[in-house]
Amino acid sequence: NNMWIVKPAAKSRGRGITTFSDLGKLLKYVEAGNGLSTQWVVQKYMENSLLISDRKFDLRQWVLVTDWNPLTIYFFDECYARFSVEAYTTSDGDMDNSYVHLVNNSIGKNSDKFGLQIPMEDGGVIDGYMLNHKNLAKYLQFKSKTGQDIMKDRIQARMKDIAKWSLMCASEMIEHRKNSWELYGFDFMVDEDFNTWLIEINSSPACDYSSTTTETYVQKALVELLSVVLDTRDWEALPKKEREK
Repeated sequence: NNMWIVKPAAKSRGRGITTFSDLGKLLKYVEAGNGLSTQWVVQKYMENSLLISDRKFDLRQWVLVTDWNPLTIYFFDECYARFSVEAYTTSDGDMDNSYVHLVNNSIGKNSDKFGLQIPMEDGGVIDGYMLNHKNLAKYLQFKSKTGQDIMKDRIQARMKDIAKWSLMCASEMIEHRKNSWELYGFDFMVDEDFNTWLIEINSSPACDYSSTTTETYVQKALVELLSVVLDTRDWEALPKKEREK
């Protein structure tokens, strides 16, 4: 359908993001050719995204880099899903409706529907427009009708590959500083065939307790992050014989 999503290059939390099915309107929105230095990211819109309870969602995944040379990556074993407040549609009248097309909590919380619980086909509910890893995996297994652990075997496996490849691509452009680390928030989407796609990488992922899902996630993930950057480094400093005990 020739749909596009446009994002300001220097903003966060969904600010300034909108979708278009008309190229002329898109070019006017970004004021192409006016000589201004504003930069935009324009991406082909995923029109066949997997929906849960008729809503669009993405996956926020934490990835930790403790060294760029040699490239050392830690992939947190859980992610969480973030949902749009309103049901997904590609109608022309709803192309600029942020509650349909954006899943950012900072956008959705402004809707008068934000407090609602959304029932799911497998009997679960979406609370706070987020879903934790366990309940997401359960739903995807139900949705696939094969009994396969779609989350682990297909989606998460592909997420790991994409995280590795994208960081490898950037490794030569990053200043290498020993004894430091960087936490990234990778955002992925899944299409209706359970293919996984990278949407963007955030250098400062949100660590606030915006919902019960993120509160549990952040508390667990930060403890494990500190175990990696502190405890693991001490372990690696031990003589080889001590490490092998």
